[in-house]
Amino acid sequence: MNGMPLGSPNPDNKLAPLDMFPSSTVKNVTVSKVYEASSYADYSGAHVDISTKAGALEPSLSASLAAGSNLNALLRPRFRMVPGKFAVQQTAGLPDIEGIISAGNSFSLGAQTLSVNGGVSVKSSSDVVRDAFFNTYEASGTRKSWFRYDSYDSSLDVAALLNIEQTLRDNDRIAMCAFYARNASESFQNRTGVDYEERDLLGESQLRHIYSLLNVQLSGYHEVGKWSVDWGIGTSLNSGEEPDRRQMLFQRDDDGRLKFFTNNLETYRYYGDLDESDYTFSSTASRHYDNGSVFKAGMSARFKNRNFSTLRYLYDVSKVRDSFEERILMDVNDILENEALVKVIRKQNARDRYDAWNVVGALFAEYDAVITEKFSANVGLRIEADRCRVDYNDDVEDTFRVLDSVDPFVALNLKYQLRDRQWLRLSLSRTITRPSFIEMAPFLYQETYGGAMLRGNAALKNAYNYNVDFRYECFPDNYSDKISATLYAKWLKSPIERIQRYSGGAPEHSFQNADSGYAAGV
Repeated sequence: MNGMPLGSPNPDNKLAPLDMFPSSTVKNVTVSKVYEASSYADYSGAHVDISTKAGALEPSLSASLAAGSNLNALLRPRFRMVPGKFAVQQTAGLPDIEGIISAGNSFSLGAQTLSVNGGVSVKSSSDVVRDAFFNTYEASGTRKSWFRYDSYDSSLDVAALLNIEQTLRDNDRIAMCAFYARNASESFQNRTGVDYEERDLLGESQLRHIYSLLNVQLSGYHEVGKWSVDWGIGTSLNSGEEPDRRQMLFQRDDDGRLKFFTNNLETYRYYGDLDESDYTFSSTASRHYDNGSVFKAGMSARFKNRNFSTLRYLYDVSKVRDSFEERILMDVNDILENEALVKVIRKQNARDRYDAWNVVGALFAEYDAVITEKFSANVGLRIEADRCRVDYNDDVEDTFRVLDSVDPFVALNLKYQLRDRQWLRLSLSRTITRPSFIEMAPFLYQETYGGAMLRGNAALKNAYNYNVDFRYECFPDNYSDKISATLYAKWLKSPIERIQRYSGGAPEHSFQNADSGYAAGV
């Protein structure tokens, strides 16, 4: 955002959803499909920059309200979790609603201008997925387990943005931008199927996720003769909560009635807490030449820190002899609160937490050269030093993994004008894919029984990408329309792949470095 890194409200997602910003506060969205040395080299195929509005020439106030509905959720009920109980409450289905309000103004302070712009958006939505399925297969093609499920989901997303910009001298300016987003979702799932031991099961799950992001940026632009300087500092505070996830699991008898599934204590309540902080700094000096060429040199740094922990309450239902009829809402909360029948076990092992941090420092130089009237080039070199550390427990002792690297990254982007409004582009670059915290931390996570179990791999190493892009661009009549065709190829060294393996007979997903890989397309 505004040329500086911005994460997602969900810290495990590398890319932020573009629809989380109040649309009235967005000036433009710039998508760069090729790598340049001024950007971080951990590049995910495209660099997206959200530029926020600085203000308005005159006072402005706008508001909008929209309503609609997903056809899957139209006229279907919603289910809301009842606080503190193994129960949900059925409510009437409502349409999706989104409201946006924004305001802006500019104030003259002598010869300078103070611009203020802000906006708030609130969006409520729901979705229903029926007769979905999740199957697990071996590499031979043998199906190990299958589950069919219905899912009733609802979400409430809130976002607010404030941008303040002050001009200084003729072309200088300083700006502060604050952005807050909160995404809360609930899901009620009813799941039936057969597990890897051929047991006929029914599970009912109640899930809630709450993610929040607070990002504050301070940036400036200054001109001194033919030189200009851009700088920025920023901080992001993330939190991810999974408060009181609940699961009940039943096994079907030969007569079709259900009894509590007593293996592995799969009736439980789960609490997860994740906190992450991200601090960034960047500074770029640019020399502008009379022919339009620009030389840039700069530095950047980024520090990210994460703390994650979980707590579970396991319900020992081995003394419960009751059987139940199958219903969409299994009403067994009174039984689970009966202390004479059910024993509640608080479980928090040393392996149920991990801490991680990552620091990246970089120096770069690049040159935008206007070679002829029709031919230009961008060439750049970036040096990045990186250290990542993950502290965890391996079921035996507390241990840690450190991943260090110092790497050069080069980028060459050539542009040639064939004729009026037609260009050819060729891009060559080397980039990196670093393992994320969730990919490195060997913590086992499973959202629902029968769903995918996911465990990180502390032995992961960095992956490197060698990229070639060749593109034709044409703007037929004006610069609002565009026709383009691209040929691309990538050679991947030690790419990080998601794999499936078996642990104790059950399928488990993890991550592993492959030797190499190729990708190409049009």
